[in-house]
Amino acid sequence: MKYFKWVHILLIELLVNFMAFYYTDVFVYNQTYIGNVLGHPFYLCLWTISSVFGLYYYSKIIFDSCKLPYHSFLHALIHIGMTISIVFPYQDGLKNWTNNLHVWIAGICIIGFIIEWIYIFSKYYFIYQKECFIFLMILMISLFIMLVLDHITSICEIFFTYGMNIFLFIWTNKKKNPL
Repeated sequence: MKYFKWVHILLIELLVNFMAFYYTDVFVYNQTYIGNVLGHPFYLCLWTISSVFGLYYYSKIIFDSCKLPYHSFLHALIHIGMTISIVFPYQDGLKNWTNNLHVWIAGICIIGFIIEWIYIFSKYYFIYQKECFIFLMILMISLFIMLVLDHITSICEIFFTYGMNIFLFIWTNKKKNPL
């Protein structure tokens, strides 16, 4: 599994995220647009599964190796929800409830992931100040991108998921954990 982590972060994640630049204008459209409107559902599934896998797996490694308190069922549920959100397509011409389900499930699960980490950092801030700062910077830059572009775009989604995956991946490869 050690080598798979490297293949995941440096090959799979990198390629899947850069494919968005090939498919569309990443500053205007989002990943769901690529999958549902442009007709690349396999790409959307691959991007989602790869991104969510990293967020789940690298977080779990950190929680377990640092002996940080987390609810494993809730952690899994949050990431399953992120993946399931793509089952409900978001595109013009569909019933509003499918668009709403897509947005709400994805949004609630991403917020759940963020709250999960904020809870950890609130309890162990003095031990993980640097990690907290990096986490918050990724979050703030993603929010800034979203606000400047006035909606969630592929560049925002890519920055958040790949940035967070790299951050968590690097943390999993630290030699010493203080707890």
